[in-house]
Amino acid sequence: MASRSVRIDGAGLDKVRQRMAELEKPRNPDKRGWSQENLVNQAYVSISTVQRFLDGKPCDRGTVISILKALEFEPINFIAEHDSNLQNSKREPQPNIAIDWQRVCQSMLKEQQEEQRFRRRATEMGFEINVFVPLGLIERKQQQRRSGNVSMELLHQLEPEVVTRIYEHDEFMTDVIGQNPTGKNKHIAIVGEPGAGKTTLLDKIATHIQENNQDSPICIALASLQGKTLKDYILQEWLAEALALVYPDIDVEKSHKTSLQKRLRHGGVWLLLDGVDEMAVGANSCLSLEEIRNQLTDWLGNVRVVLTCRTNVWDARLKNPLTGFDTYKTQEFKQEQVDDFIQQWFAEAKNIQQGQELQKKLQEPQKERIRKLVKNPLRLSLLCQIFSKNKQVELPETKAELYQHFVRYFYEWKPSQTVIDWATQPILQEELHQALGRLSIAGLDSDARFRLPLTLIEKEMGDRLFKLAWDLGWLNLVDREAATDEPVYAFFHPTFQEYFAALAIDDWHFFLNHVPHNPDEGIYRIFEPQWKEVILLWLGQDRIQPNLKEELLKNLLNFDDNCERFYSFQAYFIGVAGLSEFRDFSLGDEMIDTVIEWSFSESICLESFDPLEATARATLQETDTIRVVYRLTQLLKNDGDDVTRLLAARMILRINPYHIKAVNFLINKAYHYRYFGDVMLFEEVCTALTESGILISKIVRTLIECITPNQLILNYSDSPFTYDYLRISGAKYLEKIDPGNPHVLITLLDVLRHKSWVEEVISQFSELENFSIPSNIISTLVCLLQAYQNEEVKLKIAQTLVKLDPSNREAVEFLKHSILNGTDEGYRLYAARSLWETRPQDLEMREVFKCLLRQNPHLFQGSKRHRFFRLYDWKFEKMNLNVINKRINSIKVNKIVAPLIFTIGNENLSSTSNNIRNSLQVWVENLKSKPAIYELYDMDIWIFKMAIPSDLFPRVVANIKELFNDELLAEEPERYENCYAILWHCAQNMSYLEFYRAWHS
Repeated sequence: MASRSVRIDGAGLDKVRQRMAELEKPRNPDKRGWSQENLVNQAYVSISTVQRFLDGKPCDRGTVISILKALEFEPINFIAEHDSNLQNSKREPQPNIAIDWQRVCQSMLKEQQEEQRFRRRATEMGFEINVFVPLGLIERKQQQRRSGNVSMELLHQLEPEVVTRIYEHDEFMTDVIGQNPTGKNKHIAIVGEPGAGKTTLLDKIATHIQENNQDSPICIALASLQGKTLKDYILQEWLAEALALVYPDIDVEKSHKTSLQKRLRHGGVWLLLDGVDEMAVGANSCLSLEEIRNQLTDWLGNVRVVLTCRTNVWDARLKNPLTGFDTYKTQEFKQEQVDDFIQQWFAEAKNIQQGQELQKKLQEPQKERIRKLVKNPLRLSLLCQIFSKNKQVELPETKAELYQHFVRYFYEWKPSQTVIDWATQPILQEELHQALGRLSIAGLDSDARFRLPLTLIEKEMGDRLFKLAWDLGWLNLVDREAATDEPVYAFFHPTFQEYFAALAIDDWHFFLNHVPHNPDEGIYRIFEPQWKEVILLWLGQDRIQPNLKEELLKNLLNFDDNCERFYSFQAYFIGVAGLSEFRDFSLGDEMIDTVIEWSFSESICLESFDPLEATARATLQETDTIRVVYRLTQLLKNDGDDVTRLLAARMILRINPYHIKAVNFLINKAYHYRYFGDVMLFEEVCTALTESGILISKIVRTLIECITPNQLILNYSDSPFTYDYLRISGAKYLEKIDPGNPHVLITLLDVLRHKSWVEEVISQFSELENFSIPSNIISTLVCLLQAYQNEEVKLKIAQTLVKLDPSNREAVEFLKHSILNGTDEGYRLYAARSLWETRPQDLEMREVFKCLLRQNPHLFQGSKRHRFFRLYDWKFEKMNLNVINKRINSIKVNKIVAPLIFTIGNENLSSTSNNIRNSLQVWVENLKSKPAIYELYDMDIWIFKMAIPSDLFPRVVANIKELFNDELLAEEPERYENCYAILWHCAQNMSYLEFYRAWHS
């Protein structure tokens, strides 16, 4: 069998040098003559490879073809004419040289690593080849099996039962690569999606082996086999190239092959196989696993194998034909790793500032999906190039535009195994995209959503286009259906399912076709959450005419739900979010002004309990934020009330943490509220400042000045306590912004000396959860616990102590004594809760709680009983549920619901007690009566959200609607607001048709 290494003869090299002198310089057509560096960049090979080629030394055939193509030769004919290996010139017999195999492997590895740097090039600029960010890995037991709908966030994550261990990069190197295998599996498989960093990781493994194990790695790109067996390739191709690096004057003889095989059988050699999925094995990539299995035979002896493979191929069979392998899956980048990659990439590009701008852009609220998308090294490389080419230092205007860039680069990055030149096949590419669009829509319209079973794929795409999508990596095998073992696929990132769905939709009526008086005949995908991103991507496409986008947004703006506007608001908010993709909408300014108006109430807190207000504020972060920030900045300039201006500043920083005017406004207000002793507004200012991304040192100085004793302010203040309370609050926020700042401890100790204020100070002090408490603070609190007589104050001190130091004996003993011997029921419950929250696994504490239950069944009565139920996990304490069941019929139904759900939670209703569920149904039916509605005051809305099963929502809507009117608003405005919040929650979790039928039943 002919060798795949090529050695160009002298005549051929003369032609090469002549062509290099004639060619126009890249990016400088006015000059001629290529340097070796020009050839390196145009052929995507290393400088050492070019030098060996020009010196007439053996080179890999694929590498030579790349060089000849770059020089515009016809490679096959050129090699046939000038490959000296094909010539039959005889050489003199060579002396018998003892081969230093470790040196040969090291030299070949160095050459291959240099070559591989260029093959890892993902973008035109190629700066990523000099970037390395360590990846973590998950050791995986088996293929995953699941059923039903899985959220897009969890789609590519492994279930806990599938995971053996999670490794950080260094842990993997030392604990897996650096150790001799002790189990039955001595080989390692690294699997992951396209562009996940498998090849880069294999390169780092090779270096680790060479530097730490003193073993010899042999690296093989399996795509290079081209039909040869692994054994033949190593002995005929790899061996010739490797020997030529160390022993350039000898030819490979049979004795060298025999010597290498002995070295393999002896051990101390690693075979690193890259890209099992890239092997050309007929028309079926799955056969590559069987082919590898057949070739990993006894001739390899004690060699350890590490291979990389796309998850698609590795999991294609129910039973993987390769045995003896432990499987490790690459993890996505964490956010800090994304930042590290960007910093390194732009440092290579000599533009660090632009990299910092990209990091800021990615942190903007509406960029959440892009942030998730670029946790893959390939996609992050593409984003860096897209951003670097934009002189305005902006991401593409719309997400749709960004994904168009990704799609184009996706085809250019790595050709599929079908060897299709996609640049010359636009019709085939369009056909594939339309098929992917049909599949995407079918998936989103089904219960499967993002999990796409093979039967659905075959129905929507057919075998031919599915094979193309699979080879390219658009679709990846993610798990199998638990009941049938049917393969289940997903797009390599769920965002692309939404993108291709948008590409296949031409008419906006696909999303909304409103039939006001007979909604059953209409289409209301706008209210189905899985379609929201598709709508936004549709609005961002250039191919959709602006007048069609206008029509959709105007219909959303004017949607009349005939259900008290619960769905009209939803439609309006979707339209406003759409302005981020279609900024030229004629009524855009009007819509943003309306949402800003809805966002601001008399409440200063941004975490509003009004659902309309809270949703409006969230929407402002999703829409055209440039316009939003401009309008909010105008509010800062007005002489309006402080609450509105403060809310505007806080909202600006939520959208843009680097807004200097907003930060300076808040700093000035901090001094103002400190001087006038306005604790509430001072705390809101401090909360806003913790979200700032700039002027941190100025903010720290401000807070230090605010918490430092000031006699002038103390004399002016109406209450010395208020001033100290403000100081402790400022210290809390200073710790959040600048952890470990010494002024925090100084302030705490100073304020704690004034015992008369300790009760109020403790409540603030206990919020510093991550504060590293020095021993002198602990000892101060212990002294206060012993000195105080007031039981309530002592309880708060003890609670703070066990929160800061769960093993503090004085605090634990005091709380136990309060639980078992206290005279005030409320204090006993408070003490029990304090211990439960800090020591939930303490067996001694469990016995204390059981004793409390047995001795005091009356704790199930009274307005404070719900506090006790919050202490218990139903899985831990079965007796708790038994007591509930015994008493449930003797306690008024709507009074027992609130404490019950603290105990069991929504997910446990069906499996714990039919009696409890029946009580909930009775409570729902009672909502038709005024007394039940008026008692909603006793039941927090968030409790309702956790307790009531969704199948009862239609009855809740129908019943509350009977009394949800102007009369209730006039008589009981707080109960009206509670009803509104419950109906809003139902509308967010019911389809429009379900809600409409319930409302009009």
